[in-house]
Amino acid sequence: MIRRLSAALLVIMLFFSLSYFAFACDEEQTNTYITQILFGDNALTRTSDEKVKMLMSALYLCCEQSHGLGQDKVDYLNKKLSSKFWMKFANILARHHINTLIKNKQLIIKEVRGLETYIANKRVGAVITCNHFNAFDNFAVYKVIEKYVYHKELVKVCREGNYTNFPGFYGFLFRHCNTMPLSSNVSTMKKFMDAAKYYLSHGRQILIYAEQAMWWNYRKPRPLTNGAYKIAAENNAPIMPFFITMSDSDLIGADGFPVQEYTIHILPLIYPKADLSVRQNADYMKNANYEAWKKVYEDTYGIPLEYATAN
Repeated sequence: MIRRLSAALLVIMLFFSLSYFAFACDEEQTNTYITQILFGDNALTRTSDEKVKMLMSALYLCCEQSHGLGQDKVDYLNKKLSSKFWMKFANILARHHINTLIKNKQLIIKEVRGLETYIANKRVGAVITCNHFNAFDNFAVYKVIEKYVYHKELVKVCREGNYTNFPGFYGFLFRHCNTMPLSSNVSTMKKFMDAAKYYLSHGRQILIYAEQAMWWNYRKPRPLTNGAYKIAAENNAPIMPFFITMSDSDLIGADGFPVQEYTIHILPLIYPKADLSVRQNADYMKNANYEAWKKVYEDTYGIPLEYATAN
């Protein structure tokens, strides 16, 4: 009965939201995820049900790329009813997708070190930083804190282009799964900064990739940009550094390379200092973050951190 009511509510919300929210995704993937979420182990036996087919069709109507979803319409705090609905729905899909990746050994979390640090500070408003080397690394961060993070929802900063232009299932997650897109629009960035202030002052964490760009399976810490640390300093919030180290598994991925086994390191928080200015605190926390990552790298791999230089 609960599942039927949920399905009915889903269809109603879709009809009310259809003209405003739309996304591009794969029809087969959508059908698989929704039937599994609604019916669990009985999903395969329900795919021929006409009512289920109607529900799948209604959902897929929402899976075409919207031409009107611009950054001027970003609801950073999910205040609108439709925003709340899509955010909750996106989180359900994301959790299911992460569990599927883990089950299929496409995402392997070998070990978590320092989880007690997160648990002790789970309601401290903080900026989480992590090295960025794979499209799945934010899934790994989320998975290790899933049981403890506020409402099982982790706020994440993403690039403007990922929010506005990324297609398919991941594009839907970029737009609705507690993401805060950066923007080239000044007024939109003001909304972004206001939202960051709200989240941090209400004990929420925000994941920001301070290295900015993703370098595939790159194991070394890279130079950090100022943005994450300026946001933390302006809001008198600490940095919560995560660093993921890797080792080759015995499995070969679709890309022809070994699937990496991740060890997630959750490091002590870095707090701003009362006697420093915002700019000084941003520099201080950025440098301290880099040094913490460097130590983990050298301790884990047993080699000094060195970068190749061009002759």
